[in-house]
Amino acid sequence: MTKIQSSEGVADSLSKLDLTESDDLLIIALDFGTTYSGIAYIFNTLGKPEPTTITNWPAAGGRNDPKIPTLLEYDKSDKTKFVWGKEVNRSSSTRLKA
Repeated sequence: MTKIQSSEGVADSLSKLDLTESDDLLIIALDFGTTYSGIAYIFNTLGKPEPTTITNWPAAGGRNDPKIPTLLEYDKSDKTKFVWGKEVNRSSSTRLKA
C-alpha cells in the first residue's frame, strides 16, 4: 500500500528543491471518469507544445494505456494507506468506485 503524504510533507519536499520563479506554465488535465480516468500535461515553454498523456501506470503489467480504472482501496486498519487503479483487488470489499 502507498502512504499518503501530508500537505506539510509536500511543502517540506518542495522547499528543498532549488526552484526559481519563471513564466513557464505547466497545464495538467485530469479526466476523472466513472469507469476510467486519465491524465495529460503540457508545458507552454516549448515552440509548438504537444500534450503528453500518462500511459505508464503502477501495476499495469507493462501495458501502456491512456486510462486506468477509477478505483481506490483503503486499508481498514490504517486509513492513510491506499492503492488505486490496477493495484486494486476488484473483488475487495474495501474498494471504492467513482
